[in-house]
Amino acid sequence: MFFRYTTATYENENINGSVSLPFGIGTFNEKSESWMISHTIPLSHNLVNNFRFGRLEPISIQGGIAAPKVTSPRSA
Repeated sequence: MFFRYTTATYENENINGSVSLPFGIGTFNEKSESWMISHTIPLSHNLVNNFRFGRLEPISIQGGIAAPKVTSPRSA
């Protein structure tokens, strides 16, 4: 019998070709959790039964800082 559990968290910020900081900075956050269970039974000298079951649940959030809304002045 075998069991494995893994969890990881990633955070990243990058500049997406923007020249007007802080607008255009992209963010990426990910949290992943996975597990797997396996059970192996030898049935004879040349036959093996193996059962595996697992799950992976990644959650990723991507976004950025939006630029402010530009208002045009009223014409007189």
